[in-house]
Amino acid sequence: MQRAKNSAKTTYMSEFINIKTISELHRMFGLGKPKHPLISVVRQWPEVDFDAATIKVTSDLYLLSMKGKASGNITYGRNAYDFEEGALVCMAPTQVATFEVTTDEADAAGWSILFHPDLVRRAELGRTIKSYSFFNYDVTE
Repeated sequence: MQRAKNSAKTTYMSEFINIKTISELHRMFGLGKPKHPLISVVRQWPEVDFDAATIKVTSDLYLLSMKGKASGNITYGRNAYDFEEGALVCMAPTQVATFEVTTDEADAAGWSILFHPDLVRRAELGRTIKSYSFFNYDVTE
């Protein structure tokens, strides 16, 4: 996420944003109407009209994101992680993250897959997804 370049500014009353659906995510980031209501692949995140460093983000979605070079940190759980050399970020619903991007020269390479738990609820993955440690963090981690 980067600083705003759009002319219209969005003001959020709370420092927390909870993204509930794929459609809400698409509206928030100006991605157009999603092709499917339960899953989305984002090749490149657009520039946003809010300062992501001032907001804590949580969602009802799973996220798998491979990011190229960027300068900054992501705070996930109680630790900050440097993703200057790239990163694979995996988040489960209700987890909280904050993003601090320190330069506008982020590498556009990368992708993100976001999906609602309903997509896999009746599949084997839906029954076992909580056992995958990469989707979990300890509150003391």
